[in-house]
Amino acid sequence: HVEAGKRIFLNLRAFPMDPQFVDNPTKYQPERFLPEAIEARKGTPSEIIDHPNFEDPFGRGKRRCLGGSVAKAEIMILAARLIQDWEISLVDPLDATRWTAKQKLMLKADPYPAMKLLRRKRNEISWS
Repeated sequence: HVEAGKRIFLNLRAFPMDPQFVDNPTKYQPERFLPEAIEARKGTPSEIIDHPNFEDPFGRGKRRCLGGSVAKAEIMILAARLIQDWEISLVDPLDATRWTAKQKLMLKADPYPAMKLLRRKRNEISWS
């Protein structure tokens, strides 16, 4: 029961990262979303991670974020430009093993490793 006027918040990141519902939630295992794995979870508490609301971070239905498709396109363009124009590396390569993932508003490294950006050389294109 939720009282009238109360606000509720559903943390869509919490369920897929909870070991109660997902074995090794921090391990990259795309096979956990294969049809046979989804079928095996039916009728178990872990079935919650297959709910359609977890498919899209911009929501669903009438209240879906109107800018979701624009935001996704902008994210892809930004990522592509960063990879094309910059070489990104850690200042100290050992920093890759010195941080842990912390859940804040978004997942972040703690402590955040220092990074360096080196502009890639562009091939000059002559249009004449």
